[in-house]
Amino acid sequence: GINAEYMGSIMQRLPSAPTGGRRQIKVIANYFPVVFKGSIIRYKVNIEPLVQQHQFDLYIRILRAAREQLRDLLQFYIPQSFVLYSPTSFQGASWTSEPVEVENVRYTLTLDKLSVIEVSDPATVQMLGRLFKQVQRRLGFKEINRAYYNPKAEEKMPSHHITIWPGYITALKPLGDRILINIDLHFKVIREQSVLQEILELLRLFNQSQEKVQRELKGMTIMATYAKKMYRIDDIVWSITPQDFFESLTGEMVTFLDYYKRRWDINIKDKRQPLLLHRNRTGPVREVLLIPELCVMTGLPPSKLADRDLMGKIANITKLRPEKTLEKARGLINALDANAPVAQLLKEWKLEIKQEPLVFDTNKLDAGKAIMGTREGSQREEFSWENTQDLARKIQTVMHSTPVLRKVGVICSERESKALEDFMEHLLEANKMFGRPFQEKPVRFLVQNDRDDNEWRRRLESFFKENQSVEFIFAILPGRKKAAPQYLAVKKWLMEKGVPSQVILASTISAGRNLRSIVNMCVMQVAAKVGYVPWITNELPFSDRPTLIVGIDYSRRRNSKSILAVCATMDKNFAKYWCDYKLTEGDTLVPLDLQGLMEGAFRNFILRHKMLPETLIILRDGLPEGSQATIAEKEINAIKLAEDKVLTSQEGIRMRLLYVGVTRRVHAKFFKSETNKIENPPQGTVVEAPIAGTDDFFLVSQRVPDMKGSAIPSHFRIIHNELAPPNDQARKKEVLEKLELLIYKLCYMYYNTVGPTKVPAPVHYARALSKFVSLFTREEIRANSKLKELLSLYFI
Repeated sequence: GINAEYMGSIMQRLPSAPTGGRRQIKVIANYFPVVFKGSIIRYKVNIEPLVQQHQFDLYIRILRAAREQLRDLLQFYIPQSFVLYSPTSFQGASWTSEPVEVENVRYTLTLDKLSVIEVSDPATVQMLGRLFKQVQRRLGFKEINRAYYNPKAEEKMPSHHITIWPGYITALKPLGDRILINIDLHFKVIREQSVLQEILELLRLFNQSQEKVQRELKGMTIMATYAKKMYRIDDIVWSITPQDFFESLTGEMVTFLDYYKRRWDINIKDKRQPLLLHRNRTGPVREVLLIPELCVMTGLPPSKLADRDLMGKIANITKLRPEKTLEKARGLINALDANAPVAQLLKEWKLEIKQEPLVFDTNKLDAGKAIMGTREGSQREEFSWENTQDLARKIQTVMHSTPVLRKVGVICSERESKALEDFMEHLLEANKMFGRPFQEKPVRFLVQNDRDDNEWRRRLESFFKENQSVEFIFAILPGRKKAAPQYLAVKKWLMEKGVPSQVILASTISAGRNLRSIVNMCVMQVAAKVGYVPWITNELPFSDRPTLIVGIDYSRRRNSKSILAVCATMDKNFAKYWCDYKLTEGDTLVPLDLQGLMEGAFRNFILRHKMLPETLIILRDGLPEGSQATIAEKEINAIKLAEDKVLTSQEGIRMRLLYVGVTRRVHAKFFKSETNKIENPPQGTVVEAPIAGTDDFFLVSQRVPDMKGSAIPSHFRIIHNELAPPNDQARKKEVLEKLELLIYKLCYMYYNTVGPTKVPAPVHYARALSKFVSLFTREEIRANSKLKELLSLYFI
């Protein structure tokens, strides 16, 4: 069956939403041309006696034993799995080494010439990537994950007991018959606090529970101060201390105390501390035991993250203006050229990195207009998202759809009665301005002992007994947002009751700054939390046909279950959401949990429109690099299974699926270059070729003032496309451009802020839901089904 009202309202919007609103701009990217004038020869490595493919560690040790012979033959080479790459050729088709001894076995190596590889060969990029890692190590940089840091350029902050290492993340990208290198800045915070100090503090915090300390520290990156080398904590070995013996690489049995005295001239003070275990993925030594006293923590603890003064000082170092960002990226190229051995190495490989970054034309999208409500029968108010001064004030008008609430409560501590009076005064003023969403004056009720969570719960219970059909609660709480002592207790009680709520801090009200605007935004959030719409954006692509957009977020948590959250649009304006989540045991169960959540979204769409959508757009956040296709395939299968279940009870044809991977953290940077000044690009800058391909694009959705650092785009990749035939490039281009405009416009549809967010609203809501659920670490919670039925964004 077809919902005639829904289809009629959609068909009135034809013709199709445009893909226009583009103007051309010129940008600079942090990509630098790599000129490669030589040739690279690929050699097959054969070893006698035979070494199997899985014996990679043995293979590396044999290569090390034959290093001098290989250098005499080739000068420079890069090994991979039983293959060597070198710019040097030798006479003849093969070469055999003199025997080398490893573990009392004599081996010989034979190199066979396989081929000369071209710049366009994927192996070239892989091999040159290894070469650039090698040259950064030769500069004395320290590798941590994919980044290389320069400890010689460290910046100390002694009053805060931290040090910041500047560094780089580099990646090579083939571009036809040439190669580009992406150079992005990266920073690592090193704490002065030793791991032993952290262990002792955690033991006190967790009442001497070794298991809880282990869970807290497992996976953390630490630095051994004596070698300035990074390690990951894989375990804490409580049964071994520095007084115990271990077998050194020479075969000698020695205590850790003696080893560190002999090797590093270090006297270990705490002789009874446990040891840290790090597991190497490769190499002859698979397990490394470390002394907590001699290692320091990296990264910032929560207490430091809340220190505004510290974060401001760190930002001055790490958030550089656009021209400085580009200058520092060039700094790596200068460092390579200035180091004689490194410069000679690049010269032997006939490689040169150009100083001038890539410059090209791209497009700036137009976000269109905000559509608000009407006053006394007049037309809806509307204004341009991008060309309106002071959006925050402009948007404080009649909402696109205004709720009608009769029973609203305001809970507050008796100690904060003055804050309560101020809030009520502004709330009643806002009520008039927004078209009276509160039909009756909100009822206030007070808590006497505001430090007792149970007292807040008891007071809520008594209020609900005295007042039937409560629709919304304002809670004025002491403390900091989401760290306020009663925040979780109040939110949990109301969430399980099925009543949306809004928390305001008493300190925010008492400060008095921008209180009117704060209360006005609270009222707009009330609308979103009870299933109404504060504003919409005009001319949304894909809105001319029944379309369902689903934001998906999967958040892994180290010490508890992970969270899978979905937020699915339920209206033609992509403004109302059905939201749900699952606490999942691990990655392997995600497809099954996703199937259940998607089935719920489909059934709710049918419930409201008596039909399935024609188009399903999945915006999947947080797919790990390198396994996007594998995970997407499993999730697409789960979505199809959910569709099958719904189709058995519903007439209709299959939805056309567009599955899009969303990446927030990327290393590409773009700068406006239409004047002599290097600036951040305007909001709405979209980049396809030459940096992206035919199925992906970068988007800078927010305007970032130059003084606040360089703009970081988000990346969107179409992984599965049923809206265009695979070989129809014109249709694929049309879908891509419609998707670009849709995503940019959706960045203006997040009802917890005014102006664009970094990622589109469905993704942002899914992440917000995950974060909200993750606050309840001590127990699992379930939202009352009433909130889903309301289409409530109760978690923002």
